[in-house]
Amino acid sequence: MQGLMTLAATVCAVVLLLVAYHFASPRIEHLLGTLQSESEAGAASDSTSKPEHVHSDSEPEAQPHQHSEDGQGRHSKHSDEERSDGEHSEEEHSGEGQIKMLPDRIQKSGISIGAAGPGSLNQYLSVPAVVIPDRNRLGRVPAKVVGTVSQLKKQLGDPVAKGEVVAVLESREVADAKSEYIAALVNFDLQRTLYEREQTLWQKKVTAEQRLLKARATQQEAQVRRDLARQKLLALGVHEKEIDGLRAEGKSAQSLERYDIRAPIGGRIVEQMVDIGQPVGGEGQAKELYAIADLTEVWAEITVSTSDLTQIKEGQPVT
Repeated sequence: MQGLMTLAATVCAVVLLLVAYHFASPRIEHLLGTLQSESEAGAASDSTSKPEHVHSDSEPEAQPHQHSEDGQGRHSKHSDEERSDGEHSEEEHSGEGQIKMLPDRIQKSGISIGAAGPGSLNQYLSVPAVVIPDRNRLGRVPAKVVGTVSQLKKQLGDPVAKGEVVAVLESREVADAKSEYIAALVNFDLQRTLYEREQTLWQKKVTAEQRLLKARATQQEAQVRRDLARQKLLALGVHEKEIDGLRAEGKSAQSLERYDIRAPIGGRIVEQMVDIGQPVGGEGQAKELYAIADLTEVWAEITVSTSDLTQIKEGQPVT
């Protein structure tokens, strides 16, 4: 019985070996083929790595030396080029996040090295702007009377001083005012002379005091009329020197109609509204002759978008 069990175990073991060999034989053959290919490749590389020296009897022995020198020269040239390329590469890319530069290149590039510290950054904002005269330094030359432009002494862009004559009008209104003032002057002179005469006669007891009082009242009335006529000329813009000269100058109509217009401020003519021969001062006519601006100080109207308003502060310099 024990012998039969031994025989059965042996048969089972043989069957298992046959089955294992049947399944494992393809893998074993593939592994053996791979090992054989690697061994053949290793033998081939060993055979090719061995130098073969073939000496020819007809070739001199110096040529291998010359070939060696040429090879050495070429090798040296390539080495120099590789070295320069290496230096250049090392100069530009020495490491991650680093760039090395030679001292001469640093000097040419204007690069300086200093200690880092706190500082301020200047920010500039470019916006459109328009330069305009200061409105507090802008003056207009009005035509205070009705008349006709006879002379224009200034052109656009000309400089002008305060009180300088810039234009001349011919005005009947001014002629009437001047003639009224001249008549008031003549009447005042007459009444003053009569009053002085009556005062002398009264002192000599030749005339009555009533005549003296009447003469004095008449003289005072004439003085008031003279002063009113003078104030009227001043209100029309006639210069005081011209008023004082009315007594001495001739009483021609041309001199009475002349009306000199003077600049109210000094500066430059920035606008001209009339031409020679143009009527001014009347209804529907020009009321101004010139615009004068003092350009010693000007304004700049700057246009800033709403998105940049946060960057604008009072007192910031503008260039």
